[in-house]
Amino acid sequence: MPLLNAGQHLTPTLKLLRCLGMGGMGSVWAAENLALGTQVAVKLMAPVHISNAPSTQRFRQEAQAAARIRSPYVATVFDHGMTEDGQPYIVMELLEGETLKRRLQRLGPLPPEDVLRLFGQTARGVGAAHKLGVIHRDIKPDNLFVIDDEGEPFVKVLDFGIAKQLDATSDLTATGVAMGTPPYMSPEQYDDTKRVDLRTDLWSMAVVTYEMLTGKLPFEGSTLVVLAIAIAKGEFRPPSSLRPELPRSVDAWMARALSVDVAGRFGSAMEMADALASAMKPAPERERRSSIPAGPQVSLPHADTEPEEVPRSRAPGKLLPDAIGARFEPAPRSVGKAAPAAGPDGGEELRLEIADDPERGVLSLDILGIPTWGRALSFDERGESLFVAFATGEVVCFDLARKRMRWWNRANVRADCLATGAGYVAVGYADGQIRVFDADTGTQQISLLHPTPFVRALAINPSAKALASSGHDDQVVLWSLTKGERLQVASAQGGGVRAIAFDRRLGLWATGSPADRTVRVWDASFRPMQVLRGHGSAVRSLAFAPDGSYLAAGCHDGALVLWATRRWTLEKTLRGHKKPIVSVAFLPGAGIAGSIVTGAENLRIWGIVTGKTQVMLGSGEVEVTGVAARLDGKGIASATADGRVLVHRWPIHPSLGAPSSK
Repeated sequence: MPLLNAGQHLTPTLKLLRCLGMGGMGSVWAAENLALGTQVAVKLMAPVHISNAPSTQRFRQEAQAAARIRSPYVATVFDHGMTEDGQPYIVMELLEGETLKRRLQRLGPLPPEDVLRLFGQTARGVGAAHKLGVIHRDIKPDNLFVIDDEGEPFVKVLDFGIAKQLDATSDLTATGVAMGTPPYMSPEQYDDTKRVDLRTDLWSMAVVTYEMLTGKLPFEGSTLVVLAIAIAKGEFRPPSSLRPELPRSVDAWMARALSVDVAGRFGSAMEMADALASAMKPAPERERRSSIPAGPQVSLPHADTEPEEVPRSRAPGKLLPDAIGARFEPAPRSVGKAAPAAGPDGGEELRLEIADDPERGVLSLDILGIPTWGRALSFDERGESLFVAFATGEVVCFDLARKRMRWWNRANVRADCLATGAGYVAVGYADGQIRVFDADTGTQQISLLHPTPFVRALAINPSAKALASSGHDDQVVLWSLTKGERLQVASAQGGGVRAIAFDRRLGLWATGSPADRTVRVWDASFRPMQVLRGHGSAVRSLAFAPDGSYLAAGCHDGALVLWATRRWTLEKTLRGHKKPIVSVAFLPGAGIAGSIVTGAENLRIWGIVTGKTQVMLGSGEVEVTGVAARLDGKGIASATADGRVLVHRWPIHPSLGAPSSK
């Protein structure tokens, strides 16, 4: 069989470009799909194994098993087949990044927030396989591939080469033959790999988590026999003894996850992920959250994988009990002091500190006792309230006139985006849930479930009372806010939709993608109208001017791009930010789009006519995580990575932000 070379045509439509890696079982190449003009990864079996029937069958089984799993956390398999000279191959998506093994070698133990993120994503990918009756049997850092998702790690599960299918009738593995990678194999894998169930993957995931947290393996041995004995005993050093800043509750989680007794382990990947998220919280927060009294709850769907059908909501117009936290109306207090907001039992829940500087027109809002920061924020249509979604799951409504908190809600999962309109506040969370609240009272109205996790963007059409949502896939879902029903599903940009905006004057939607670097314009029913290009970078944020004259896109390379909506022409590209523009808002003046507010390493206000920075706030040391502008043009709000929320009167007081000519 001839050696493989770059430029070689594997099939009439697959041309090899470069070798990505080689191992004992084969090699992986970057290749070009000539029919589609796209690049893919091709896995080829090593010639020495081709004559081995079980190896060839396992190779084919890998393709079939992975192709069945539809999850953003599992590498997509497009095709598999045999070359003319009899060499099996698998065509997969081409990933850019590094294996978790390489990442650990490069960085050592990972930050706890990265461990939680990577474990949660792995759990969803492995859980998707388990739902289909597929057990991986070789979970290890080599088979977890980490890509950069706009500055945050994102993992995909690779290599189902020795996967076990619970409904399979083939006899690829003889009883008593151990298969897997020894340090990550469960005790039962050493005994009889044919009789393992999904909990063997959960064991391996726990070993990987131990390694991510401590940089070491829980079980080691100078020989395979010594290692097998150590694993069978199940004795290991608690993670907190190697990394003292870890909560002791992580030790208890690890003891259960690495239980030698299969029945003593967690029952599913997502149960394991939820338990780890709870164990990783600092002790004061766990105690505080556990003290919240039980109240009426709405049962929300929860499973290892996302359901194929989105559940319908409750009866239209019926207010539901609050599913996430307690609402309250705190007593009036003096500005500048931290005052507790009482829960239903009168206990202390959130503490809000408000500092008011009326001379310079600045209101500073701080939630005390919770290490968090605002992920998204928005004024109501009258500019009387400010809604902020925080990273730790709190959603807070600030009454700006009375300078107090009006209501709050809490979820035990990260809030990522927020939209307001028509008397509603919609919040998207990292678990795929969308909770819709009454803007005045904070009462939860409906709960929706986006088809994929990580709700990235939301926008509301107030006149139609419709909500658009996007997640980690390329689907945008249009919902009815009154009925909670799914109205339309549009396939937008490949690689995910990071931003959505709605224009109430023109009745148009816009979506932006970090992958194909396009902005797409849709009509009110989400039928495609325009594809906007020319900005050359991933789109992170979008906003329409209140008068419908412009569409602005904040880009990953720090550029601010303006299109004139009359003919959809690229009007301006404004540069000045060094980091991605995560949030953008128009600041109207005299009824027209006068200025634009952007948030990146600092906050900038740009003049549309001049294309120059009018005001710059912040030194660049603390990143801005979100911006908002009042529809009447009288105020600006911003959230920063240090946890503060600031509301500025417009025009900005000269002492706060000097004009800039840049």
